[in-house]
Amino acid sequence: MSCAGQITLDNTICDGAEFDVEKDVRVFVENLKHIGGDNRAIIEVVASRTRSQRLEIARKYKERQGRSLVEILISRSNSQIKEIRDLYMKTYDHDVDDLIRRKTRGEFCDMLLMLAEPSRDESDEVPMDLLRRDVKALKRAVRKGGAIQYYAFNEVFCKKNFAYIRALFELYKQNSERDIYRDIRLYFAGYMKSALKAIAEYAVSPTGYFAHRLYRSMKGLGTDDNTLTRIIVTRSEVDMEQIKKIFKEKYKHSLESYIVGDTSFSYRHLLLKLVSSSKTLFESVNQVKHDGAILSSTEIAETYSF
Repeated sequence: MSCAGQITLDNTICDGAEFDVEKDVRVFVENLKHIGGDNRAIIEVVASRTRSQRLEIARKYKERQGRSLVEILISRSNSQIKEIRDLYMKTYDHDVDDLIRRKTRGEFCDMLLMLAEPSRDESDEVPMDLLRRDVKALKRAVRKGGAIQYYAFNEVFCKKNFAYIRALFELYKQNSERDIYRDIRLYFAGYMKSALKAIAEYAVSPTGYFAHRLYRSMKGLGTDDNTLTRIIVTRSEVDMEQIKKIFKEKYKHSLESYIVGDTSFSYRHLLLKLVSSSKTLFESVNQVKHDGAILSSTEIAETYSF
């Protein structure tokens, strides 16, 4: 097989410039989430990627699943986490912690176990003496690395209230002329880096975080229906109007227009109703048209045919 820029012998697969790990991961997400997925699409990806590319796809896929769990845990109150734990035990006859230990390992496992405990401070208190101490502890931990680094960050990111975490980010930057995001990128990797970034983004702006997650769930090839549905269902009772406002500001089109472009039939109808509860379905579709989305007669008929 001829591979541009590579010396080859008898190989049938080589690194291709067209490799897009996010696109390939989306293929797996789309076709592994339910029975009857397109096995041919999965086979096409697996059979046309090199070993190193397959490993990258596997790593990204697992990272994505881990990020979803982190998202669920950081966006629930202590009482909601307790309800989840109780219901899980009642349904499966074993503890959530057992599941986490089976499915994950290392520092990421430790983080999930801490997040799964209903023990985060839910006040808005920001004691400055404790804040200064934690900033010093994080900076010292980054220099030392290893277990100390992971423990120090977990203690802050998994246990402190979000007002405290936002204030810590500001003081961290003032004291070192670099923000904490940079150090997360430099000194963490894999699941831990992804999880810490998610917690940091959520702490700074929950509505901005969810707007970005909704955008990512519909951007590119296919739709991440699990993420799309979970966020819309859970945030429709909390802050959906603010999420929609930020979504429009950041991505120049309404959330409704993205939903119409990526979904169909009853599923589209349900999502539009959830994000536009104060509007009639007719008003929602008119809003999509106003945003510049081009709806075919078939799409309009599908939307109203529920």
